[in-house]
Amino acid sequence: MSRKILIVDDDPSVCATMKYILGRAGNEVRTSVSASEALSLAQKDQFDLLISDLVMPEQDGIELIRKFKNAFPRKPIVAMSGGARLGTPDTLSSAHAAGADALLPKPFDADSLLTVIEVAFAKQIRPLRSGS
Repeated sequence: MSRKILIVDDDPSVCATMKYILGRAGNEVRTSVSASEALSLAQKDQFDLLISDLVMPEQDGIELIRKFKNAFPRKPIVAMSGGARLGTPDTLSSAHAAGADALLPKPFDADSLLTVIEVAFAKQIRPLRSGS
């Protein structure tokens, strides 16, 4: 199943690696190196998932996640960052509080990336109520 995924990271090599992995898995992928560009892309095109780095120079990923979740409340979001920064309780709780559905530590491998995306999509599936 092809999904449209938007990746935001200020490191172009990270964007390229993720685009390659996710593209090979059958997804349509767009990348951005800034939060403002990512928000502009999201307003123009409908994405199924946002993957955002947490540490970026112009605007941090927490703020981007918050804005994206406000604009697109039912779209899943994956927050990613270097392992040391991602591992702090404040960062984890901030990313979750901002609306992240899953977390991806860097460095990552292809399997970890694909798994975390499935986790984020699974969290967006709401069970139907039975017996009304």
